Amino acid sequence: MGKKKDKKGKGAEKTALKTAKKAEKKARAEADEDLEALIAEFQELDRKRTQVTEEPCAPPLPRCNGSLVAHPEKEELILFGGEYYNGQKTFVYNDLFFYNIKKNEWSRVQIPEGPPPRCAHQAVALAQGGGQMWVFGGEFASPSQSQFYHYKDLWVLHLATRKWENVSSPGGPTSRSGHRMVAVKRQLVVFGGFHDNIINYQYFCDVYTFNLDTYQWARLNPSGAGPSPRSACQLVPTPDGSVIVYGGYSKTRVKRDVDKGTVHSDMFLLSPDKGATADGVPQKWKWSQVKPSGLKPDPRCGFSSCVTAPNRAIFFGGVQDEEDEEELSGDFFDDSYMLDLENKKWFLTSLKGRKSSKRKRRRAKKDKAAGADSSESEDDSREREEEKSASDSEEEPTTLVPSPRMNTLMAVKGKMLYLYGGVYEEGDRQVTLNDLYALDLHKMEEWKSLVTTNPGDQEWLEESSSEEEGEDESHLGAAGGKDRDSDSDEGELDHPSVTAGETVADFFSRTKEHWMELARRNAEEEAEAFSEKALKKIAFQMAKLFHEEQAETTKDDSQE
Repeated sequence: MGKKKDKKGKGAEKTALKTAKKAEKKARAEADEDLEALIAEFQELDRKRTQVTEEPCAPPLPRCNGSLVAHPEKEELILFGGEYYNGQKTFVYNDLFFYNIKKNEWSRVQIPEGPPPRCAHQAVALAQGGGQMWVFGGEFASPSQSQFYHYKDLWVLHLATRKWENVSSPGGPTSRSGHRMVAVKRQLVVFGGFHDNIINYQYFCDVYTFNLDTYQWARLNPSGAGPSPRSACQLVPTPDGSVIVYGGYSKTRVKRDVDKGTVHSDMFLLSPDKGATADGVPQKWKWSQVKPSGLKPDPRCGFSSCVTAPNRAIFFGGVQDEEDEEELSGDFFDDSYMLDLENKKWFLTSLKGRKSSKRKRRRAKKDKAAGADSSESEDDSREREEEKSASDSEEEPTTLVPSPRMNTLMAVKGKMLYLYGGVYEEGDRQVTLNDLYALDLHKMEEWKSLVTTNPGDQEWLEESSSEEEGEDESHLGAAGGKDRDSDSDEGELDHPSVTAGETVADFFSRTKEHWMELARRNAEEEAEAFSEKALKKIAFQMAKLFHEEQAETTKDDSQE
């Protein structure tokens, strides 16, 4: 059977007009949400603050994708930023909290001229100059999540003087979030991440170092085959000055408006060439793939990790997604693993008195896992399955364990591991946590609950009815309502043709006025008022859809 095709160009026009409603909904949120203007407004207000203030407070609001580090000089934890979604709006924070470990008390500290709100950034604490916390990158999202602003700024919080410093140094990483950063000797090492501007997205596998003595960035060009582009991986420094990269997540475009996610489970080692140094700083690096032994974690994303001892790192939680073009499902975990950094061997951690080594929380239906690039052997897979079968068949845990979750915040202070917040999903509901747990890494007996939370008390707002109507409007014709696509073609504009080999950007640049006129006309029909910037975004989306439809039609014609 041949593929049914509309009259050339007409299908693209209908698709563009049908999608215009969606574009308008985005523009409605964006019209008053120029993110750069919002950030500039925040910075201007912040400049008016002249004094450092500290006030005792309740535990921070629920959040994920923030940062939690241990104060290098005091018995304190430092929490910065993060995000929270209530079903309708996304809230991104730049608040700064200190947790007094001995007193089990929180305080909120406001320091003038600090970083604007962000999430999915990275923070590292260093024992120098009275203690410092370095922050790089991250993102700010509009409340409707229709826009994202990615940062490429570098900040340092001087803990002794409680002053923020915006460190300006050229040659650093491009704007990104979901990257990872660790301290190695006298350098900060940044790897990976992604950038998403709604229209396009890009994942990174580049590596940068920041010299803590000279305050200079350098992009590394390691030899050997390294990791593929990814975000949300685990970056762990080793005692000998190397860095381990494990796992992560990335997406690729498989066809128009369809992306395929990949959960990575491979491991790589980034090692310095000790024979090529200048002032003690490595000048050459190399990649090598690692085949770790032991009981490996199930492929997952949303893992959290931190170094617990000179040669050990611990990993907690995460989600194993199962996705197709229509829906996303999967398992959230509460298990934890240890990685021997010297021998590159995995261990499933077990607590004294805990009968079960793993619990799961289903995100949705149970299906075959998709998109994992695990490279484990058949023996390794069989070993893991046997362990899982044994543990799953036993009783529920008798000791306290944090509930299954992903994107939790973790830090180690002395012999204690601290775990804060995170997120999981129940059907269409996203539950963000603000509980706090501690685990003695020497005794490994049980988690201690320091801050409790009741997820059932959390506000969850369903998508507004007007938005749902906007999403479903294309189906009104079949339901007896008015279908705009079934109207006559009177008043429709003839679209300009796409030149062979012309990119979307070039096509839109050449035909911008046509699409702007179509966007204005469509907005008038809907009695909506938009700024020129918002109209331009609508126009671009329609031009992009038409360009893709033309390319697909041309391809089909050539195959017949």
